[in-house]
Formats: sequence, structure tokens, C-alpha cells
Amino acid sequence: MEMDPAGAGIYPRDKSMTPAEYRAQIHPDGKVSALVVDGVVITEMTGVLTYIAALAEQQYGRAWLPANAVLRAKAYEWIAWLSGTLHGAAFLAFWRPERFTGDEGAFEGIRAKAAKDIRGHYDRIEARLEANEGSAGGARGLAGGGEFSVVDVFVYLFWRWAKHVEGLEEGMVERWPRFAELARRVERLEGTKVAMDIEGQGLWFS
Repeated sequence: MEMDPAGAGIYPRDKSMTPAEYRAQIHPDGKVSALVVDGVVITEMTGVLTYIAALAEQQYGRAWLPANAVLRAKAYEWIAWLSGTLHGAAFLAFWRPERFTGDEGAFEGIRAKAAKDIRGHYDRIEARLEANEGSAGGARGLAGGGEFSVVDVFVYLFWRWAKHVEGLEEGMVERWPRFAELARRVERLEGTKVAMDIEGQGLWFS
């Protein structure tokens, strides 16, 4: 996906539709994420990740969401917080301050506050991962307790996004070692390597 430089909205990278067509056919808010499956459009990360987890279980016999009811609820909690707070509030304010005010003079202040919030949210990710280690079956570098899940893949996305925030990359591994371990785990997946190759992006730790 690409952002229209004129600010009209999002359109596919191959330019197969305009921002207006994307709104009409894919996402009425002109946003991502969106996934089209057999003509059915799935939006919002909770919907997309739940579908991916179910598909993985059907095809590979392995659930990518915890079977335990409490751990599954915590997984949804992670997804909601990452989507609504870290992405939908902090990163959105950093990238698109015009969504929050029409006063262009306030844009830099909004971006500076968002960058500070992002750092605080990364601290929270590290703290949550540390707390997981103390729980029954918890493992270092896993968001969902003792089982690798779609939550870990989603968390990894934000490790990569650090490169967009000035100064955030410096000392990341030392400041957030559990977060770094999670990113390494995800990068060891063959699917991650394939996806990064398709997108023309390298792995962080290679």
C-alpha cells in the first residue's frame, strides 16, 4: 500500500485502484489493515490476525493463538492495545499529526509528544515480556506466555517501525533485550524471510 502524496488516502502499490476506489471496495475509512479472502474483506488487526491464526491451524495443525482461555484473552488484549494505543494513537500522531489538529504550527509538538509516547510504549512492551517470564510456562521473548503466536509477529512489526523515529534505534537491544529476543525469534521464521524478501527489505538482525 502507498499513501497518496496529495493526502487523498491509501491506494495499492500496483496502482490497481485509486484512493476513492480503495475506500469504496476495500476499507470505507481508507485505512489499513485490510485483507480480502474469497471476495470477503476483513479489516482491523484483530480480525486479520484471528483469521491468519485460524488458517494456520487448518493448514498446519498448529494454533497461532493460545488454547487456554485466559491466555487467549490476554492475546486479544495485546492486539487491542498494539492496534489502538501504539499504532492508532502514538504512531498515527507521529506520522499524521493533521489527523489531530488543523493547526500546522502544532504539528511538530504533536510529533515530539508521539515520539516520547512511543518510547514509553516500548518500555511497556519490555515490562510485559519480563512479566511473562515469571508466569507459569512463560518464556523469554514471547508475548503470549509459553506459546509462540500471531501476537509475537504483530509485536515484531513495531520493532521494525523504530527506524522511522529519530534516535529510537540507538541502544534498542540494550534498553529492550526481551523485545529484541522476540524480534530475533520472529526473524528466524521462514515466512518472515520470504515476506521481507518480497517487500525488498532486509532482516534486522542478519
